[in-house]
Amino acid sequence: MVGRKIRLINRRGHMSKDVETETARLAALVAARPSLAGAKIFASLVFALLGASFIASTALLYLEFRDHSFGTLALTHSHLFLFFPTFGILALCAFHLPSAVFVHLYWYTVPRGRLRFLHGFAWAIALALFASYVLLGEFTGPRHVWEVDPQILARDKGEPVNCGAAVCRRVPALEAIKNLRESSTTSVPLSKLGRACKSGDLIEPPEDFGKERFCVPAGKKLNGVQCCAVQQAMRDSIDRQFAQKSPRSRLAELEMHLQTLKAFFIVVLMVIAILLLIWRLKIQRLYPDFARRIDWQVMVGAFALLLWPVMDYAYQDAANALYGRFDDGIQLRLSLVVAPWLAVILYYFLQRFHRRVEVLGQLLGVAGGLLAVFARDELRDLATKMTGVGMPSWMFVVFALALIAGFAALIIPRRLVPDAWRQ
Repeated sequence: MVGRKIRLINRRGHMSKDVETETARLAALVAARPSLAGAKIFASLVFALLGASFIASTALLYLEFRDHSFGTLALTHSHLFLFFPTFGILALCAFHLPSAVFVHLYWYTVPRGRLRFLHGFAWAIALALFASYVLLGEFTGPRHVWEVDPQILARDKGEPVNCGAAVCRRVPALEAIKNLRESSTTSVPLSKLGRACKSGDLIEPPEDFGKERFCVPAGKKLNGVQCCAVQQAMRDSIDRQFAQKSPRSRLAELEMHLQTLKAFFIVVLMVIAILLLIWRLKIQRLYPDFARRIDWQVMVGAFALLLWPVMDYAYQDAANALYGRFDDGIQLRLSLVVAPWLAVILYYFLQRFHRRVEVLGQLLGVAGGLLAVFARDELRDLATKMTGVGMPSWMFVVFALALIAGFAALIIPRRLVPDAWRQ
């Protein structure tokens, strides 16, 4: 098979003439191919810009909020400030080679490839701008605590809240963030503190609405009606501070642009998954010296990206506990776009293996999907405590070891699957 290292040796220890001919043909094909230096430089510049934006976002959060609950804010929004400067950069490194190969393929081989490449590049930028506007546009809500100037947050003293028969009080925003961290480290699932404040006008409130639970923005136990009123007051307070443009944080002013680069990164990965299916055979034929490395690095990048939706839903539980849950039904997050992407990557990779491995992978995929459906709440609680605001200190060691292993896998790729299992 083209692109696969041929190891057929006759009994005398010499390669057959067919093998020698095939080896010579592949060597001639590689020698006649235009240099990949330009494509690699282009991909390196783009990916370096993306990586710098990932680091800049977290660095700005630290510079502004290092004296105002920086650690808790970073963990609460781990899908933004923890994932991208760590596993996001790992994914960037993993997809650098396939990106360079596709740039080279479209620039030199595909009919009208340069025009198609520039057209697709423009569409990727447009999609990233649109996604960033949807996520952080002026009309979106609830706004985030880190979007308010930290000095304004430091002067926040809380406020009384009319919550029915009783008089409740919203604690200062930074104190609520501290409460969020402390409550998430207990044995109680954080999702239990995110009251369903809007269950619909045609049915009764949930049965547990009359029971008292710890209310994060109040700092004490309240029933459902009272806690929802305080959660709404917290949401309104942050939204009101954000609406006054002068006291916004510097990160809030710059994150719209940084978020665009993060969205562009996700769009690029979606495009790469599609191109891997379209041009799989041509890559093996034209880039036999890179085909196996692309397979390996794409899988490393896919495993790195798995953490993003996990952290994203961990943030959703934190937001529900802080602001309440004011929408019905399943809460969909943008990170779910990686689900079909991962399915495409899995299909692309498994079809290169023997039928036994392909079937095993499909069974594991189905089992994982069923587990996600039937144990959804339990998985989200685990995600919150392991990768979100409730993350214990030892998880940083686990993440560090995982990152070291990931970068080592990229630097020293190895064939982990025996040739006998290959088709």
